[in-house]
Amino acid sequence: MDNSMYQNVNERVGEYMGGKVLDIDIIKAHDEGVTEGEARGEARGEAKGDISAIKNLMKNAEKTFEQACELLGINKEKQNIYKNQI
Repeated sequence: MDNSMYQNVNERVGEYMGGKVLDIDIIKAHDEGVTEGEARGEARGEAKGDISAIKNLMKNAEKTFEQACELLGINKEKQNIYKNQI
């Protein structure tokens, strides 16, 4: 359900019920799913950008993987993840 549509329905139901709004489990689950999906999408976008930048530095500036990561400020945990993808 579109978030703005949910808010509209929630407001109308709240008005009808005298200001009491039900917090239904399925709505909570939906909201948590949307939040998690957005976070995953952001992480994937960040990873793609990092990997692209690493590859560019390795190719164009003739840097090693480690040197490129250091220049970009990428921590060791992410380096271990990215190294398998390059």
